[in-house]
Amino acid sequence: MENGSQSRRAVNLFLNSKGGVGKSHHAVLLVQAYQAAGLPVIAIDADATSASFSSFHALGVKRVQLMEGDAINPRVFDDITEEFLTTDANFVIDTGASAFVELNRYLLKNKVPEHVRSADKRLVAHIILTGGSTFRETSANLEAIAAQTPPSVEIVVWINDHFGPVVPVGRRFEDLQIYRNSAGRISAIVHLADHTFSEKDTFGVDVKKMMSAGLSFAEVRESQDFTIMAKARLQLVEREVNGQLSSIIAL
Repeated sequence: MENGSQSRRAVNLFLNSKGGVGKSHHAVLLVQAYQAAGLPVIAIDADATSASFSSFHALGVKRVQLMEGDAINPRVFDDITEEFLTTDANFVIDTGASAFVELNRYLLKNKVPEHVRSADKRLVAHIILTGGSTFRETSANLEAIAAQTPPSVEIVVWINDHFGPVVPVGRRFEDLQIYRNSAGRISAIVHLADHTFSEKDTFGVDVKKMMSAGLSFAEVRESQDFTIMAKARLQLVEREVNGQLSSIIAL
């Protein structure tokens, strides 16, 4: 039996109106967590401005052209919807920042959450919350999704401290007003250590090298371009990531 085979298949959408906050990075980690759990997963890169997600060739990411100018092509997302409603697999879909408003409108107008629920699947909106100057916009994304989507849409918040700490020292995310505003809608919080800064000369270098080369954890293990110690550190990162994400993919 597959690990977590009792759980329903999930359609995971990464949704943020701010580019460069780590959507592709986190989508890559989620796909690999599904694979590590032995669960079928299909990855789709629908980001109009960046091909970061689909550059991870070992993950078999399918790239689609969702945007036509400033608007999404609804027929393209019709095809994506048809696929995730009829295919017995989990989906991880990375959407571009420019598609945030239009895609949310499409999902609601076409009652996609209801169709997903009727197909006995989960629709999960992944929102990345960042610190520093980007906190306000990413917080607004979370509030918009929490306010506009029906209760059947699960919300997963990823806390990304790359631009500065999201949560002040000595406090928890649950203490913040942004959490209290959306607490009833948040099903999970993911807070991965940002090794690129905390241990930049070791873990940071290794993670950057892996991600910039578009390599999966499995490819790193077979690569001659990483030292024994680098591979050992990245294996620790992989275990940390999969440990946190295991509860999400088994919901």
